[in-house]
Amino acid sequence: MIALKDNIEFAEIEASDLDAISQLAQEIDGNPRLSKAYINHWYFENPTNTYTFWKVSINEQLKGFATINHYHFWFNHKRLLIGMPQNEYIALSSRGKGYFRDLYWRTEEISLDEYNVQFFFAFPNKRSAPIFEQKFGYRKCDNPVIILSLFSLSNFFSKQTYKILDHVSLIQKLQFTQLDYALDKSMDYLLWRYKCYTKKELRILEIEDRGELLGYAFLKPIKKYGFSFMILMDLITIDKKHFPQMIKHCKRYCSQQLFFGLLRIQINDKPSTPLFEFSFKHKLNFMIKSKSLAEDILLYETKFQFFFGDLDIF
Repeated sequence: MIALKDNIEFAEIEASDLDAISQLAQEIDGNPRLSKAYINHWYFENPTNTYTFWKVSINEQLKGFATINHYHFWFNHKRLLIGMPQNEYIALSSRGKGYFRDLYWRTEEISLDEYNVQFFFAFPNKRSAPIFEQKFGYRKCDNPVIILSLFSLSNFFSKQTYKILDHVSLIQKLQFTQLDYALDKSMDYLLWRYKCYTKKELRILEIEDRGELLGYAFLKPIKKYGFSFMILMDLITIDKKHFPQMIKHCKRYCSQQLFFGLLRIQINDKPSTPLFEFSFKHKLNFMIKSKSLAEDILLYETKFQFFFGDLDIF
């Protein structure tokens, strides 16, 4: 008997593939987020209008896919297009055959050649990090510092100077400060990033101080190790000098709502109260890749400004 050769095909994702993509993600790790609605929103409605999303099929059966989503990013006061690899899945029966590698290289090549992406950021998990470094040419950078601010009685009894918005669309359309070396936080981006959350899934704080609007904080409740935490997804403000004050208001809100603590990525601040704050540096695998060694070195030496909302895992 002659064994028939498998028909292996690499192609861009089509709308008709979305059910198979969701099913594959569920089979591999039970990921409920990769629904048709999520994919439509996260990729097809991305405000940059660009992404790369490829699949591998064997005998017309979808066996894997890989994505690079594109974002506007401010680097040295210039707005560039960057890429972030996010979802890569290969069916268990098809692993070890180079499909993950081939899918990644296709998504990177198209990002560079067709969309003029300038460089790439990645936050791979522990299993994927060695592949990104050894196979795809990414470089490890200093990991963002995570700060945990614990519940405190002083915050619990502090005066409330914020109100909760029901939806991101209720944010006042003002001129907010844009951080350099950070994702572009335009109103289009904010509406896209947070429009699918319910009030229970995301708390949007409109923060004032002495009658002056300071800005907005986006907080996501999570449970870990049996405790309830808030994650600071984003801060937008009229003036970046307000960031420390806004973080204080976020701590107060978390304590007043009886959360165990607030988790945030360090911006340009340091833990202010060692008794109630702790920092962690090795929880996120941050990697970069550019078009040349000189650019890699420049990126490696850059102090980036991230929030948890910049990562698709939240």
